[in-house]
Amino acid sequence: MNARIFLTVFWIIIHASVCSSQVVKTWTIDSFQVNLVRFEQVQETPGIFPIDRTSARSFYSLFEIKKQGKLVTLGGNYSLSTDSCFLSFLELPSPRIKNGKVGTFYTLGLCNRKVTAKTVTKPGWILSEISNATIRPLDSLYYNPYNQNVPFSVPNYNAGKKIALHPKMIEGLLVFFNATYLVGPYRSSEFPAPHNPHFELNFTYKGEEISVLMYWGRYIVDGYVYTGEGSYIEPTDLRFWEANERLWGRVK
Repeated sequence: MNARIFLTVFWIIIHASVCSSQVVKTWTIDSFQVNLVRFEQVQETPGIFPIDRTSARSFYSLFEIKKQGKLVTLGGNYSLSTDSCFLSFLELPSPRIKNGKVGTFYTLGLCNRKVTAKTVTKPGWILSEISNATIRPLDSLYYNPYNQNVPFSVPNYNAGKKIALHPKMIEGLLVFFNATYLVGPYRSSEFPAPHNPHFELNFTYKGEEISVLMYWGRYIVDGYVYTGEGSYIEPTDLRFWEANERLWGRVK
């Protein structure tokens, strides 16, 4: 065994950790079984250095949610009410569906053993029914994860005022949005600064006012987050804004 391999194996051995779990409590509510699981992780240093096992331990707990004996496919994270009586989560179907009924949002009453369910239906907008479409930037700069010292800049910010969305961009929005999947509920606490949504789209659809927030390649509408397949390495929402500006002849 050469020196490099020996040192690697040695490092793995002396830094090994052991993780154990214990079901602390179980609730059976209708077709659901909820387990509160407590995990303990202990850092091990076998036989080489003395170790204070108290300081090397870490504990954390989480809920394991099953429906008819199978783990639920969660969309995003679950949330627990401040009084610990209500556990809410989004269940995604398997296989996932792009349009129509795309998920179910459940709230389980851990105290009263009741279930409430809300079907999540993805909006399906028809181009001819859309009017008064606008877009506005929510800030002139936003966080650049690739270079934190050089944030992305929004051209023609104009104090964040609404501007008309070009007809071609409305068509583009429908194409992009129709290709997305539901990924989770929208909780503003999960989009803290500097990760706030970047742009807001507004339009009238069949007499109803619609608002869509854009964050990179994500679309936030009706309290849910939708996104396309793959990873987004480009600021997709900023490119959408720039394309709209080009179509109006304000930038080259």
